[in-house]
Amino acid sequence: DGRKLVFLAKEQVDESVEDLRDKGFDQQIYEEDWQPTRVWIAAIDPDATTPSPDAEARMLELAGSASDVQWSPNGQDLMVVLAPTPSVDDSYMQKRVHVVDSESGRVIRSLNNPGKLGQVRWSPDGKRIVYSVNLFKDEWDIWVMDAQGKNRQPLVSTRAVELAPDWSPDGKAIIFQSTRAGNNDIWIIPS
Repeated sequence: DGRKLVFLAKEQVDESVEDLRDKGFDQQIYEEDWQPTRVWIAAIDPDATTPSPDAEARMLELAGSASDVQWSPNGQDLMVVLAPTPSVDDSYMQKRVHVVDSESGRVIRSLNNPGKLGQVRWSPDGKRIVYSVNLFKDEWDIWVMDAQGKNRQPLVSTRAVELAPDWSPDGKAIIFQSTRAGNNDIWIIPS
């Protein structure tokens, strides 16, 4: 309805840490100083021309580091892609899709996606999810599953790289990038 905005950001750094950094203490300890990326929701006035200075964002208490978030078509739930930590290894190998209630921040269900996870998108009716996945070295494919995380099946599986899937507005087709013809081209297939 345009009254809430969801976004990804890191938490504000503690003032004591900022004070130390200002004094020259700028060491970085491998994997200790990393901050996870969080999911935030802010109420907005869709009729306002400038943001309200009193508006505050609410952070959802989700375990892990987020790399993608989007509203479900019903406007109530969020699809959040989380890795256990912000490490590069986890961001490549351990990202999982979670459906989250936007009001409570509670994980409604976790979808068990295989392999390395790429882009993820809801269908316009909210009943299916399309995503890119890497199950084999240098081969990214396009898969679909129902919104409950069941009935996973490959939609496009070639030796090429297929990425960035998305739905047509009516949900009858899926558009994606593919290198199958030797270039990085746009392809459209029935869903």
